Amino acid sequence: MIERPFRAEDAEPLAALVRACDATYRDWLPAGWTPPEVGADWAARFGDPDRWCVVVEDAGEVVAFASFRPALDEPSPGAPGPLLPGVAHVGAVFVAPSHWRRGIGARMLGLAEEEMRAQSYARAVLWTPDGAPAERLYTALGWARDGRRAWHDWVGVMVVGYAKDL
Repeated sequence: MIERPFRAEDAEPLAALVRACDATYRDWLPAGWTPPEVGADWAARFGDPDRWCVVVEDAGEVVAFASFRPALDEPSPGAPGPLLPGVAHVGAVFVAPSHWRRGIGARMLGLAEEEMRAQSYARAVLWTPDGAPAERLYTALGWARDGRRAWHDWVGVMVVGYAKDL
């Protein structure tokens, strides 16, 4: 496997990866939930200069990515407030379902945390769907629920906040 920075041509493969991951939500969300539309325009933002992003390839195929940026005071996803000094926001951690349970998510988060420390962040936050299998990973890696809870309009699910001191 190869770990590398985001490239512009990754936008569509990342969007396809997110669509594949979102489809697995049907396994644990209530019947009738449908995944949001995710296009390459959504994924192109991971090339923004204020974002750090790692892409993982396996045999030339994009199988995972993670990203963080400076955190904003977000009472809920998509409702940003002012910048939170010293805090990073993990905005994406996706691993292709065919590659789950191989340590890729933990590896990407470890790389992200190393980079956050190198950039002098003291704390990191993220949002994840309430009840998502990923919650077990975050907890195992030292992340903890921080009391934030909100409805995510675009995804159509309740999300919970996690935080970790770096």
